[in-house]
Amino acid sequence: MEKKFVLPGELVATEEEIMGIDGGYEKDGNFYSLYAGWLNINPETRFAKIEIATKFPVNVRPHTAVYGQIKSLTPQVAILDVWGDRNKTRPVIQSSTAILPIASITTDYLKNLRDAYRVGDIIKAEVEAIEYGTLKLTTKRSYLGVVKAYCSNCRTPLQRDGARNKCPSCGHVEERKRVGDRMPSSRPSFGSFGGRGRPPFRQNNFKQRRPFNGPRDQNQRGRSWK
Repeated sequence: MEKKFVLPGELVATEEEIMGIDGGYEKDGNFYSLYAGWLNINPETRFAKIEIATKFPVNVRPHTAVYGQIKSLTPQVAILDVWGDRNKTRPVIQSSTAILPIASITTDYLKNLRDAYRVGDIIKAEVEAIEYGTLKLTTKRSYLGVVKAYCSNCRTPLQRDGARNKCPSCGHVEERKRVGDRMPSSRPSFGSFGGRGRPPFRQNNFKQRRPFNGPRDQNQRGRSWK
């Protein structure tokens, strides 16, 4: 059974489900947690035990840095499981699931979300907003991005080879938006004038006029020089 993280005062189970609890208390036929920690229920003895967490959960807010592992990808959104530190020891109080829209990945143009992240990648992100209890993340800043990536062919951790991400086992090369990287834009670059670049500066483009130093007498006040 997968362990569940509980907070002090949180409902653990009812008296119909378990016989007793270590690290909690019983009230009106329900069992509650006394500590913040991991809940472990033995199905054979029907006895629960709470392992006290040495690191407390993170109460995130906008601009808080979090870590997450990508669980699924759609053309426009990545779904992640998030936690407060890289070692997965500090859960997030608000929600363990977050979304990362394609528009919030990089400041450059990104045509395909798979050019930045793949399923299984562990990334460092920043909370952009909390909407209806769901965390909305962003990785636009340079210090955000992939901290550990896996090969799509053999699932071996990728290694950075210059500007590329290469698999040491099969030699497969993939693109990622790593921490400190800038995504290569897939949009063609043109100048401001149909690809011809900026036109040369011409001094004759501006008509030179005689500087106006103010009227010479009271009769010329309000007139301008031609």
